[in-house]
Amino acid sequence: MNARLVLAFLGCMILLGGYYAMNATDTSPAASIPATANVTLEVYSGRPDPTWSLDDASIKTLRERVAALKAAAPDTPAYEGLGYRGIRVAMTGSDPLRTVAASRGIVTVERGTEKLRFVDSGRAIELWLVRSGEKTLTPTLFKQVTDKIVAAPR
Repeated sequence: MNARLVLAFLGCMILLGGYYAMNATDTSPAASIPATANVTLEVYSGRPDPTWSLDDASIKTLRERVAALKAAAPDTPAYEGLGYRGIRVAMTGSDPLRTVAASRGIVTVERGTEKLRFVDSGRAIELWLVRSGEKTLTPTLFKQVTDKIVAAPR
């Protein structure tokens, strides 16, 4: 009889544990804030630049692409002229990346308090990010910017 009681008790505990495991949620602050990525094509002066958002799969791809980059000289200057200057992604939520900016073969990443620069060989990340906004950008602007990136010396 004692063995039956012990087995019944253990069976109940296993079922109860399974129920709680299936219904458990992460209640940490980071888990409650999903990562979002807002992209800005830095092209205008005097009017708002075009913006769009990346979906979850694109955010994952961006992280993977950034992780594969090689370091650049830390003093590489950013382009400050008129016209197309680059593309910037502002990350919000629980993502450790704060911003990713790509311009003229350099990707600048702000991660926490760090500001790191990487070589964007062939301007691949820059072009990929611009192409992610094709549905948002006017066809003329999209062509002008992609042509400028593709035609640039590599």
